[in-house]
Amino acid sequence: MQPRDNKRARLLPGHTLDTLDNDLLIRCASYLDAGGLAQLGRTSARFGIPQDDQRRSLANEAARQRFRHSATDEEKSRLPKYGDESDVGLCRALEQLRQPLRFRDLAGEGFNPQESPASVTHKGNGWSTAMSGHAMRGGRHFVEFAITNHD
Repeated sequence: MQPRDNKRARLLPGHTLDTLDNDLLIRCASYLDAGGLAQLGRTSARFGIPQDDQRRSLANEAARQRFRHSATDEEKSRLPKYGDESDVGLCRALEQLRQPLRFRDLAGEGFNPQESPASVTHKGNGWSTAMSGHAMRGGRHFVEFAITNHD
């Protein structure tokens, strides 16, 4: 079986991303979520490695601009940037912060079925724990316990 000749699969000189300027590429990349930006940076040197005149890669610049324009002052206060953290990593943390709180792992016995993923009920005498995937980076964090005795 012979492979088909596909005109769209062949890149012609002058019809590659190299002819587009960085501002346009950053705008296109800004439509990706943090996972998409990370993947883009890993698969394309043009997006993943800072070029000669750039301080950051195109993927990191797209993430930095998204964070700067979309994060509220409260979100920014809760997401201090770690020293070696990439802008894509900070953008991912913002996306996670905006997700509703949920307990994804329940370890132990005595848990009742969850009415809401953000609330767990435990009935029993043993040790148990509920874990979330959210990382506490800054700000204040609160938890509420309602302990009742139903003898």
